[in-house]
Amino acid sequence: MATDPVYREAEQLYNQNKNQETVSYCTRVLAAGQLTRAALEAALIFRGAASRNLEDNAAAIRDFTALLELKPSNTFTLFALEYRSVAF
Repeated sequence: MATDPVYREAEQLYNQNKNQETVSYCTRVLAAGQLTRAALEAALIFRGAASRNLEDNAAAIRDFTALLELKPSNTFTLFALEYRSVAF
């Protein structure tokens, strides 16, 4: 997962507390389409987490719910469930 370029870029922005930039980047990536499964999961989890940090709970819940509907890997399932519950 960490080798995916979308994951790496989104993680780097998020870890630098660049929440608005994370949301913007992930939104652009998602809009472009044709993502690998790993890139799609990464874009949703990082955009959701950044949205939550920006107190846009509705957007965060949408992303975490979309991620859960994909039946993601175990790690992302745990993150999505945890973050989604905090956003509520």
